[in-house]
Amino acid sequence: MTRESVIHIRCGTDIQQTLVDAGFSDDFLAFYDPYVHGPVPRADSLDDFLQCRAHFIADSLHPNYDEVLEGLQQQYAALDGVRHYDAAYLWFEHDSFDQLILAKLLAYFADREARPAHLKMISITQYPGIDRFIGLGQLPPEALQVLWQEFMDVTPEQLELGVQVWAAVQSPSPDALFEVIAGGTPALPTMAIALDRHLKELPSKRNGLSLAEDLTLQILDDKGDLTAAKLFNWYNNQYEPLPFMGDSGYWLLLDGLASCGKPALTIARQGEQPNDWHVSLTDVGRQLLAGDADWVELNGIDRWLGGIHLNSRHGGLYRSI
Repeated sequence: MTRESVIHIRCGTDIQQTLVDAGFSDDFLAFYDPYVHGPVPRADSLDDFLQCRAHFIADSLHPNYDEVLEGLQQQYAALDGVRHYDAAYLWFEHDSFDQLILAKLLAYFADREARPAHLKMISITQYPGIDRFIGLGQLPPEALQVLWQEFMDVTPEQLELGVQVWAAVQSPSPDALFEVIAGGTPALPTMAIALDRHLKELPSKRNGLSLAEDLTLQILDDKGDLTAAKLFNWYNNQYEPLPFMGDSGYWLLLDGLASCGKPALTIARQGEQPNDWHVSLTDVGRQLLAGDADWVELNGIDRWLGGIHLNSRHGGLYRSI
């Protein structure tokens, strides 16, 4: 009897070895284009899309464009090969990093010719015994064996939701995402929660900061000066309601708050690694926290949130609700 061919798909490598330790000897695909960061535009071709993503990642998160582009090309090519497996298992949790990638995968597999005979998924929000569940990477092999029993077949409604969400993520306006969130995504409740958090990275109406930026300034106001490593630890493990970014994305956020005309914080770049930066709140930062200043009015804005280009010079400015 021929053994079923199986592939596990995860938005990173955090559980790859744990799956092996748990006795899963199947193939593994780490598909982790970080859609929570940078432009996720509508493009004329996959090549155009990948070049756009690679330019952003190389400019802000990883210094080598050719290496980044090659890595993305390999991931997307591997995704195309999933159709040849008997079964694919999607391992996801509830944060926006995971859920945006899950939306992309569901939209991709909505094409019957693109998916394997069996497509199964988990998308969890918690695990027994863990007070603050951040992600599957926290779990030991025994927990993955337990979760294996909870996989369910991906439904037509979930595939349709993936198509809808992915189109909304790539939209140049947040209106489509607000509409999806308002509907509650009953086919996949974790999706609406993550999308709501995603849109809180729009500038707020109160002070022009994203939620992650605002929380960062709040930590410095509460705790005083901190190394970047300690600041990230407070942010990710205590203040952020739905952790979604790794340290490299957080260093990008800190640099944006410091490298401008009227900075909200200052960075003493000691040591060779961002971990060693010493970060302090400025008077402007305190004014922002009090709601007495607006970040966008002070410094302007030119960044992407999915398909939304936030550009104060060109009038492309949306605010979070």
